[in-house]
Amino acid sequence: MGYIGRGLNTGQYSKLDSIAGSFDGSVTTFSLEQNGTAVTPSAQNCLISLGGVIQEPFVAFSVTGSILNFTEAPATDDTFFGIVMGEAAFIAGNTVGQNELQAPSSIASYIGNEITGSLGANASLIRSLTAVGISGSFVAKADKSAISGSVVSGVSGSSVSTGSFGRVEVAGDLVVTGTNSEGAGVSTYRIYQMTSNFIGAANPMLNWAEGGYVAYAGWGETMTESSGHWTFPSTGLWEVHLRCVAWNDVGFEESYMPTIYSSVNSGVAYSDVTLSTQSVPDSNKSYMETHCWGMVDVSDESTFRIKFRAQNMTDETNTETYGHSTLFLTGAVFKKYRAT
Repeated sequence: MGYIGRGLNTGQYSKLDSIAGSFDGSVTTFSLEQNGTAVTPSAQNCLISLGGVIQEPFVAFSVTGSILNFTEAPATDDTFFGIVMGEAAFIAGNTVGQNELQAPSSIASYIGNEITGSLGANASLIRSLTAVGISGSFVAKADKSAISGSVVSGVSGSSVSTGSFGRVEVAGDLVVTGTNSEGAGVSTYRIYQMTSNFIGAANPMLNWAEGGYVAYAGWGETMTESSGHWTFPSTGLWEVHLRCVAWNDVGFEESYMPTIYSSVNSGVAYSDVTLSTQSVPDSNKSYMETHCWGMVDVSDESTFRIKFRAQNMTDETNTETYGHSTLFLTGAVFKKYRAT
């Protein structure tokens, strides 16, 4: 009986030009043409027969552009016919892989060496597509540094400006080259306590140890102290802060003066950086606290030095400066803000 229903739609099936004349038992790659014109079908759209045997796509052959690649070279006397079965193919979910993409192991040739702009509204989609993490090297524009590592959680922002980060996790060392800009934050913060008292003057002040009080937390590079002379671990813009706690027990006014000195020739000669004074009224057992701080530009860490001095301007024998091993009484704070 006659067919009842919608009209049947047929795809565009095209026969490939024969390549059997080029078979020599060793060549495995051949050009695909239809009526002398190159065609670029996908492998799963091709029906290929050698010697009357249908060949399996991606196993017996593959297609790259307009080139047919056989896994094994056809024999000299093999016959050939090929058909391109339509111009479109159905791709099932979760089936697109390396063979379909035909992408090399490195996709740099596809995206170039720049990624600019921001993830914006597509951030959650990109994260869901890359659940196993994004790894490798992300190179920004011109004078920006390369960032290496694995982006594990939500990231928004752009490669050339400040962004907001859920969590960025780096396996191994994270190395940032270049110079921190102003306001980039404190890269080193260390507190050192003077651990014992002294009476009168001290030049330089001695007996130092890094913060020993409960819950102390310092970070970054470590200062080096030898006989009261301090060496910096690196060049940069540093803040140096000296706090002194002292008392006297005489019945007349005292004037107490701590000072920070710097040297650019390994301590051969020092000059004032900053000082402060504290006057104590005419009374017995008077306590005082004074602070002084300044910014120093350490241009050569091998020759730059700092030392601290405390002196009593009225009578050097009447003032006792307090030190302690587990309390921050008299001490120094070193902060590094940026490299120079």
